Amino acid sequence: MGRGVTVLRYCGIAGVVCLCSCSCSRFAQLTPQEKVAKAKADLVVLQHGIDQFRLDCDRYPTVAEVPRGLIVEPPKASGWHGPYLPTGFGVDPWGNQYHYERGYENWSYIIKSFGADGKPGGRGFDADIVDGTD
Repeated sequence: MGRGVTVLRYCGIAGVVCLCSCSCSRFAQLTPQEKVAKAKADLVVLQHGIDQFRLDCDRYPTVAEVPRGLIVEPPKASGWHGPYLPTGFGVDPWGNQYHYERGYENWSYIIKSFGADGKPGGRGFDADIVDGTD
């Protein structure tokens, strides 16, 4: 992929992040439905950052590297061309860290928010939001 296309992709992602981060100061004012929508949008941004890291570094980031290693170059990240996320990215609309785990295979991962209660599982607004989908 050419650098021009990559730059355009970053600009698009940055636009989404800017729109999402404009509402960051409103977290306390967001309705439960808006918080779920924000978490889903954030997961899409995080997914793009992780995938771009993989394209540049020929590996997915480790659990210890997310989200900081997508913002600041981590050690042993040959080919890193980030930042892949904006500074300060990492908490869901309820103030909890997004959860990232590597899959059982080397080339898979799961990202999620644990919802309003911050605990795995749950129903309604407490339900986990996984990979930006229900």
